[in-house]
Amino acid sequence: YVWAVWCGPCMAEIPMLGRLQAMYGRRGLSVLALNVDDDVSQARRYIAENPPQFGVIIAGGMTTRQAASYRVEGIPLNVLVDRNRNIAQVRVGYSEDHQESLLSKSIEALLDAADPPVLVVRK
Repeated sequence: YVWAVWCGPCMAEIPMLGRLQAMYGRRGLSVLALNVDDDVSQARRYIAENPPQFGVIIAGGMTTRQAASYRVEGIPLNVLVDRNRNIAQVRVGYSEDHQESLLSKSIEALLDAADPPVLVVRK
């Protein structure tokens, strides 16, 4: 999950990603968020005040090596990665009405596959 504090749709997804982590964590899902705020202090403040239920890496901007490795061009973005570190699916944008059900279906399909996902990254 790639996100920034200034991104409203990104902030709306954080609780949903926590629910997905709680729901699928025992089956092998690990949610990891990559924060791309240029102002690292804003990201740290938000995380301290609202501890997420998943891991967060603070990249320090969208032009960093971490952001570039996922071809971050805009946020929000979800990238589902399998156990072999292959990108299985990329979802750009946010749908308030359907985002959680769409991600759940994708996660369940990958969990039922031979190589279940271990990482979800949101752009």
